Amino acid sequence: LTIDLTDQNASAGTRDMLLSGIVSGSGSIIKNGGGMLSLSGNNTFTGSVTVNSGYVEVQHNNALGTTAGNTIIANGATLYVNGNGLNIAENLSISGVGPAANQGAIRNVTGSNTLSGTIALTANSQIAVATDNTTLTLSGVISGSHAIDYSGASTRTLVLSGNNTFSGGVTYNTATSGLIKIGHNNALGTGTFTMLNTSTANALDLNGYTISNAVSIAGSGISSGGAIYNSNVGTAAELAGAVTMTANTSIGGAGNITANGVISGAFDLTKVGAGTLTLNAANTYTGDTIINGGTLLMGANNRINSGSDLILGGGTLATGGFDQTFATLTLNANSTIDLGSADSVLTFGNVTLNSHELHIWNWTGNPWNPSGPDQFIINGTFTPGVAANSAGHYENIFFYTDSGVTFWQNQPGVWGGATLNGNELTPPRARTVHIHDWRLTLARRTWIRI
Repeated sequence: LTIDLTDQNASAGTRDMLLSGIVSGSGSIIKNGGGMLSLSGNNTFTGSVTVNSGYVEVQHNNALGTTAGNTIIANGATLYVNGNGLNIAENLSISGVGPAANQGAIRNVTGSNTLSGTIALTANSQIAVATDNTTLTLSGVISGSHAIDYSGASTRTLVLSGNNTFSGGVTYNTATSGLIKIGHNNALGTGTFTMLNTSTANALDLNGYTISNAVSIAGSGISSGGAIYNSNVGTAAELAGAVTMTANTSIGGAGNITANGVISGAFDLTKVGAGTLTLNAANTYTGDTIINGGTLLMGANNRINSGSDLILGGGTLATGGFDQTFATLTLNANSTIDLGSADSVLTFGNVTLNSHELHIWNWTGNPWNPSGPDQFIINGTFTPGVAANSAGHYENIFFYTDSGVTFWQNQPGVWGGATLNGNELTPPRARTVHIHDWRLTLARRTWIRI
């Protein structure tokens, strides 16, 4: 059956012919012309569907007939998916971007739908999600030596959940193309994942999976939630390949992420979200390291370029018991440094606290004998933002032992205090302990056993 349809409505994507009854038989359908053919019946025909130009709209799981035949979307044609909860098992062969710019070889028009058959890329192909708050899931294997170009928007989602083998990579069509969510370790095939360097509303949700692809990323992500993030709080995700930042970039999410590949680029890396980002590689990026949420954890000594400025905006730097050097430290909000269970030496040039509180956990140094197991070294100017008290202590800095006990209490219920011993920041040498309503002051090198 050959159907020739011109675009009678002179509007891309407007229906020109509807076949709502059941199409049966062993033959095939060939669609020519720029118009739209709509198939909405529970069709049983066993032949193939070839869309040479224009549009074919599907509104039923079996609109394309049985899976005995496949569907070919030629360059300049589009498969319109229009429903809610559709699961179309047809095997597809696609190419191109559709009859008009950003139409897509596959276009999800309404609802959240699934294409569960295989998809063969015979040329670089565009996949579009056209409506806000909708999702298109591709769960079958995507193969071929070509690339996928994704076109969407910030509230539109493309889910890739097949064990994919295509090698051309995945790119975003625009800087506001929306969300791609991973559903398999090989979801992105074997090529490079590329996000435009002007990204403001693109994001990749790792969803608890490990991807080995090289990744080129940029931007703050959708609603500043991270250009890459992990939404799965129960399963850590992993970036196993190299990560190249082509602009300032945020990584985050509620779930944890381990970055085993080298992160490079002359741009800032910002940690957002409640989860933990672990850096295991010797990263080479040269911009600032900014922690606005959650935890940035070192996996070994000097995982960050020593020329990077550390900016804490409410998150936690966790050394993991390793050493790290930064050019400077700046606090933009009350923040935490966790020195871990092993010995850590943190070294900074200038340190500026801007009157914010700095909480230093798991410190096991010695205020009477600096250069102990844990060290907080300041080689430049120290600007706490508050005046020292009468004892010369800065009360916006709080030291804690590995058991959570603070080293200094300046008034009941308020713990804090630090001093500079040479170029090392330590707790004060005198200690005040509150026992109910009694106060006991211990002189230096005085110990009490309870």
